[in-house]
Amino acid sequence: MNAENLIEIFVGLTALISFVYRISQLESKIYQKIDSIEDKLLDRIVNQENKFQVHLSNYFAKNEMQDFRIHGLDEKFSHKFTRCWDEIKLLKNKKDN
Repeated sequence: MNAENLIEIFVGLTALISFVYRISQLESKIYQKIDSIEDKLLDRIVNQENKFQVHLSNYFAKNEMQDFRIHGLDEKFSHKFTRCWDEIKLLKNKKDN
């Protein structure tokens, strides 16, 4: 083998090694990007779940307050009706006497 063939083989092997090295770098960057996107997506999912839990808590608190107000109004109507009914009975008894 002459020197020219040895140089061509050496240059070819160097190019092949650098090509494999570059591909491994790109593969590494791809996996890093995938991991980064996975972490961001996981953070967004957790954030959305937290927002949903806060929304549910607010909804149930408002619903409980509405039930409390409705019960208060029901008690007030019942009290007013009872007083009115008692007044009607009293007036009826006075009229009958």
